[in-house]
Order: sequence, then C-alpha cells, then structure tokens
Amino acid sequence: MKRIAVVIFLFSCVLYVFPGKLSVLPELRRPHSLVIAGGELYVVDGVEVYIYSLSDYQLLRKFGKKGEGPGEFLPSREIPIQLQFFKDFLVLNSTTKIAYFTKQGKLVKEKNIPFTFTQILPFGNNYGVVKFTATQNHAQTYSVILYDANFREIKKLYSSTRPRPSQAERGIKIPKLIYIGSTGNKLFVVDQKDDSYIRVFDLSGKPLKPIKTNLPRLKVDESIKKEFLEWFQTSKFYKIFGVRVEELKRVLHFPEYLPAIRIFRLKGGIFYIQTYKTKDNNQSEFIFLDINGNQLNRIYLPSGEMRKVQIGTHMPYSFVRGRYYYLVENVDSEEWELHMKEVPLKKN
Repeated sequence: MKRIAVVIFLFSCVLYVFPGKLSVLPELRRPHSLVIAGGELYVVDGVEVYIYSLSDYQLLRKFGKKGEGPGEFLPSREIPIQLQFFKDFLVLNSTTKIAYFTKQGKLVKEKNIPFTFTQILPFGNNYGVVKFTATQNHAQTYSVILYDANFREIKKLYSSTRPRPSQAERGIKIPKLIYIGSTGNKLFVVDQKDDSYIRVFDLSGKPLKPIKTNLPRLKVDESIKKEFLEWFQTSKFYKIFGVRVEELKRVLHFPEYLPAIRIFRLKGGIFYIQTYKTKDNNQSEFIFLDINGNQLNRIYLPSGEMRKVQIGTHMPYSFVRGRYYYLVENVDSEEWELHMKEVPLKKN
C-alpha cells in the first residue's frame, strides 16, 4: 500500500513539473481561444466553435459559419470572435454583433450593434461594453459604457484616449487595449495605458475603491525589438501579407515600456494576469490575484508561440480548478495538441 502511495505521489510531482500532452485535435486550423465549462472543452477557430469531451477529448459537435446572416460572423485578424457563458447560454460576439446559442449550437437570439466594440459582458440585466471610436485626426478612444438590454446607453463608466501620434511615431504602433471582467455584481476595468490600478464599478456604474496592482512594466530594449522582428520573419502573418522586415523596421514604433498587464481575465473570483515577461521554451509569466488584489501566485507557464509585441487578444488557454489547459501547434505534424499542467493557485 505504501509503495502505491509513493508511486502516486511521484506521478503527481512529474505531472506538475512537465506539461502533459492530452490529445491531438486534428480539426483545428488557427484556434485563438479556449473555454472549459460543464465537462466540455470549447475551442474557437475563426468563426467556428469546436466542442470536445473533457473525459476522452473526442469531438462532440461543432457550429459556426462565416457570413452576415443569422448566427453568422465575419472574422477579424486583430480582434477574434470571443466566447463566454451566461446562465444556460453560450454567447459569441464579434466587434459588431452578439449572439446567444444553446450549448448544442442552436441560435436563440442575436443583436447587431451599431458601433465597434472590443469586448462585451452581460452585467446584471445590462451589458458592460468596451466601445472603440476613431476620429479623423487618427486619435483613438476606448470607453467602458453600461448599456441596457436594447443597447441604449445608460452610463459611461470610463474613457481613455490615445492621441494622434506625432510625426516621429507614424506607422504601426503597439495597441494598448482595455479589458473588462465581472463577478456578477462588480465590473473590473484594466487599461493598458495605465494599468497600475484595476478600476471597479458596481451594478449601477458607481465607481468603487480601485485595486492597486503593483506590477512593474517591462522596458523595451534592443532584445525585445530583435525578438519581435525574428518572430515576424517566421510568422504566418509575414507569409500572408509579405511585408518586408526592412519596411517593418521603418514603420513600426516601439514604446519605451510595455504594459504591466498583457492579458487580463477574471474567473471564479481570481484575476489571471499574463505579463510580457518570458523565458526559455516559450514560457510566459502569469500572476494570480484574489479579488482584493492580493497576490496568490506568480509562475511561468508554457504559452505556445507568444511574442513581446502583442497584436490582438488571442488566448488559447484556460484555467480550471488548478489546472492549466493550453493548445500547442506541432510544427512537424502541423496539428494542434491539447496539453495540461497542474498549477497551484497559491504558493506552497
């Protein structure tokens, strides 16, 4: 009996240290987000949703079409289709449409939105929305707005403008996004332009005490610039658009610092923050905070092909009950694999 216990203990240690391959998912082409709920794994790939069993990783069903008809979406390279759950519904949204589906993929209702947004969350009986607007002088504004069920504006909670770039800054700039998350009765706002605080609002839109993050920003040095340019030469983006590296050097503008928060997600009362810090073998730094901003853990986890310069909000991973599920592309077989690693939410 003791020997069996020792074997189980050693196996659990190995599982914690080394990422484990669970299955090959041959149907996937360019997945960009992964959500786990109710014993099932949901992967968004373009405009299609693939649903797998979490027990044997077999494909159960899929749905989603490209187009402008009911239940259809037009993909975006920068802001991919987003998936979330609300009550018994599976909710998908692009930057101009939100649609509710059953878990079997049947369309229940949808709404075309008369403006561009980067994120939307059901919040109480309303919606929390990150609205994007651009002016003729090239300034960009992200606003967090509370809308009712018919998308009539109730209240603007927060707004941040990226001014028109100077002559020296013209060209491609690294975007600084706004993320939102919700616990049901509170809305949390992270602005990459000023991410020293997580701003908090109640259901009525009243601002509450913000949460200080105390996370350092990463200085952009020559190694970061070199890393991005090297990534670019081997990326699918380069192959598709054929932009020359010398041309990219001419038009790309790097900031002095990268934001402290790269990707922000809130789940089960825990803030999951991915930073721009990386180390060998494509590992990214993740920081877990409780709902009051207290640090639970700081750990490096495999994150696939991630780069310091992030364009878009791709997140092919999910945290579930102390397990980190993530997708990895096997460059030899050109197939996507599902991997899992045990991670403690709190430091041991």
